[in-house]
Amino acid sequence: NICEVKKVVNHRITDAGEWQFRIAFTDGTVEWVTDSLTDCEYAIQEYMALHNMNTIYIVSRVSSKDQVGPTHVSLEHQTDTLTKTVQDEFDYLLENGMTRVKSLVYVASVFREIPEALACLVEACMPGDRFLFYRVDRFGRNVVRYLALVDELEQTRLGPQELLPR
Repeated sequence: NICEVKKVVNHRITDAGEWQFRIAFTDGTVEWVTDSLTDCEYAIQEYMALHNMNTIYIVSRVSSKDQVGPTHVSLEHQTDTLTKTVQDEFDYLLENGMTRVKSLVYVASVFREIPEALACLVEACMPGDRFLFYRVDRFGRNVVRYLALVDELEQTRLGPQELLPR
């Protein structure tokens, strides 16, 4: 039984630091849903904008699950490195509970097209949100499409930030 999200009505942060949203559904039910289990970024972003909150998106991507070896950067390594960067360089944003960190993992080629889920996420973003990704090639390899997406991010006063390997 699938039901559509009507709107996000509240949020809380658990003792473990996990974000949860109280979501009203079109069938009249209302329930708390853990952020990692949500699929309603537009509704979450609308709620967060109303409450002057922002999101830092950690974006990790590989083309296929069998990418291993010295020339490949695993999803786990990308996510761990980006998470540490958020903790080290954006801790001032996290202190007051007004900035959510959402980790996104994609197993998809970006040679021809930016993955649809990532493109939809860009559309849902609000001014003040941030995208962090490990390297520019993790975000897109099709230069024309990548530049169009960067332009779209910049028009919404966002800017993708690349974390160069150190």
